[in-house]
Amino acid sequence: MSINIEIKRDFEEEKHNPRYTCYKIYLKDQVIGFANYRIFNNQAPYWYIDEFVISKHDRKQGYGSYLLKYIIDKMWSEQRLPIHIYPTSQQIPKERFIEWLVHRDFVEQLWEGKIFCILNPPDSDD
Repeated sequence: MSINIEIKRDFEEEKHNPRYTCYKIYLKDQVIGFANYRIFNNQAPYWYIDEFVISKHDRKQGYGSYLLKYIIDKMWSEQRLPIHIYPTSQQIPKERFIEWLVHRDFVEQLWEGKIFCILNPPDSDD
């Protein structure tokens, strides 16, 4: 990835949304995307990526994959739990986002009547 790419924690956003861990991705010091996630404590806790956006102009250049890998590493360095994301059509067509996630090892699952994409941590025996 280009040396002009940088991912930084967004502490200002976290002040407004204290339950979330927030990151922004920069290209040549300009924000081109962001991701927010948190642990969702249900019967079985899991990571939940609430927002994941790359600017329209900067898509299809690997920046989204770079940001996704970065936050997955951050989450799993803290706790090795499954990662859930609920694809919507807010930024791109939902089907394209699901396809993009599946290409990055997420599994499409129907959960509580909604389609989620879930990534389970690799076996720790590897």
